[in-house]
Amino acid sequence: MPGTQGVSKALQALWDAARKAADTIEFLRNERTSLSERIKAIEGELAKLKSDLAKSESLVASLKDEKVRSESARAALQFNGDREVLMAKVKDLLARIDGYL
Repeated sequence: MPGTQGVSKALQALWDAARKAADTIEFLRNERTSLSERIKAIEGELAKLKSDLAKSESLVASLKDEKVRSESARAALQFNGDREVLMAKVKDLLARIDGYL
């Protein structure tokens, strides 16, 4: 029967196309799953990096504050040292003036 053979070939072609489509769908689902897992891993790494960055920024801010405090303390010590030198000079001048009187 010639008509049956044509129908059989058409059904076979349809079956092959359906199988190919099913294989493609399965491949794409697996690919989607793989990409989703990769995205989750990258998002986790990004969250960790953001946390590390926040800690580093906090440390930098803390070190800047400490530097400012240190410079202020150093300036105060220098001022106190200059003050003591000035006081010593004033006392010396007063002693000289007393010596002339």
